[in-house]
Amino acid sequence: MKKEHRLPTKMGQLLSFSSKILVNRFLTDEEDEVLARIQQEELKQRLQLAATQSVLVVLHIETKKATQFETISGFIANKTVDGSHIIVKSATAKKQLRMIEIASIVKMSQLPLTPPNKPAHEA
Repeated sequence: MKKEHRLPTKMGQLLSFSSKILVNRFLTDEEDEVLARIQQEELKQRLQLAATQSVLVVLHIETKKATQFETISGFIANKTVDGSHIIVKSATAKKQLRMIEIASIVKMSQLPLTPPNKPAHEA
């Protein structure tokens, strides 16, 4: 009889504990902030790799003035990505430079990077 009594008590404690954790996570945005920081670091690493390899990148950025997103394509001008901004040289207008805040980048795509040992036509 004690085993039957313990099971509902343990189930109740488990449900109570999990609902407390759920409410705590809902009210605190710590996990969201940590996830955003991790994504920013991954984006910086991808930007750094694209900058050192001189790869064409397409950036989907969020602008403060417009409600829509803006798409920019070009090459990253600075070879080290360590600040909060990058400079992009336009792929179409060769003399056009644009400074972009890394936090405003929503999505990034790039040409496939080839390993340094293989020529581009074999990759």
